[in-house]
Amino acid sequence: MLGSNERQHTWLDEGLNSYFQFRYEAQKYRTNSMFGDAIPAEIKALPEKEFLDRTYGAMSSIPMNSAIETPSDKFTSSDDYSMTSYAKTALWLYILENSVGREKMDNAFKTLL
Repeated sequence: MLGSNERQHTWLDEGLNSYFQFRYEAQKYRTNSMFGDAIPAEIKALPEKEFLDRTYGAMSSIPMNSAIETPSDKFTSSDDYSMTSYAKTALWLYILENSVGREKMDNAFKTLL
């Protein structure tokens, strides 16, 4: 990912970071920076995988209409930019992780870097 054009491919920077940030927040603190204090205590008490399933489930109900590969100057609003570049990409990667497994995801990222 080193050397990617962040303005042309926002998801390569923002979305990949968000995916790993959400994992870290869930593992260490049972929180998610998108939802903050709005996460109910009973959700925070869940095991990490279930917590992530719930937070990503909530994310999937938020409208994210633009394509992930939209250049930064083509978004219609800052909300559209944020939701697509950060949240939609993280959600897509989480769906992929659930399909192939976390170990394969981690190995793929290690191989890329």
